[in-house]
Amino acid sequence: MFLCRTLTNAEIHSFRYAGVAAVTLDVNLCTPMNAKGCPLWNTEAIEHGEVECTNLNNIDSRCKASCVDEGYSPYPGSEFKCLENQRWSHKKSCCSKKCPPYLRADIVILAHRQSAETAKKREGTIIASMLRQVETGPDSVRWATLFYSGSIDQETSMFFGDPNLQNSSAIRAKAKSGVPFRQTADGLVNTGKVLRCVKDEMLVEGHRENHIDVVLIITEANSDDSVQHAARRLREYGVFIFAVFINFDGRNVDRNQLRDLVGNTGKFFVVNENDLKNKSNFIADELWKSVCSKVCEFY
Repeated sequence: MFLCRTLTNAEIHSFRYAGVAAVTLDVNLCTPMNAKGCPLWNTEAIEHGEVECTNLNNIDSRCKASCVDEGYSPYPGSEFKCLENQRWSHKKSCCSKKCPPYLRADIVILAHRQSAETAKKREGTIIASMLRQVETGPDSVRWATLFYSGSIDQETSMFFGDPNLQNSSAIRAKAKSGVPFRQTADGLVNTGKVLRCVKDEMLVEGHRENHIDVVLIITEANSDDSVQHAARRLREYGVFIFAVFINFDGRNVDRNQLRDLVGNTGKFFVVNENDLKNKSNFIADELWKSVCSKVCEFY
């Protein structure tokens, strides 16, 4: 006998941020009455695939997810088990096209620079390495590149929907060409302020359902304002934050500030100028690996 009820909004919110996939308002939570076992969601059917279990959601039951539609594979793995602590061995699987290159995401790149010389090196290496690995388009990855110091430079930045950001070739060409160096008059680096703008004006109001939101910060200097609150608020909305600090002159790097930016869900990298070209592919690999491991939470 099963006891079923509809999930509350609070439960849906908590499940989503705990990593449970595809929980919606019309989902029922069903558990065997007086039975010890794992949550039933891991035994339910998945889009583009199916799940088979040896003993439903009972302890030691072994389940296998398989994808029936061509081009789809199970993520994060195909086999899982109900453990004695009444937890599944990993999160619920989903069927997704190979990631990368296939991914539904909105990527915001925040690029701070202190000199025009560094622009071509930076945008021509890290960003180009990222672009080579994913499909770009309105139904896959959308890009926005915002240049900033004290605030966002509206004239040189490229926002979602910009015709120059519709395909990877156009983005790569724009990145390699560099843009004029424009620093605010006060000379400050206000990464926290810029993150608040991204949250309020781009990724929360403009969030696309079933798409992953990612912010990549590429900077050459510690932020002059606090980043902790703004970064935490973005992460609370499910945004993944990554940071690359390019050290051109051996300056002091505030690693605590970088940790405040990325939290527990993202990663940060500190790269010396001479290693930038060699490390760019590694950084891109690590970023996409982290993002692609989350596809089941959004699809």
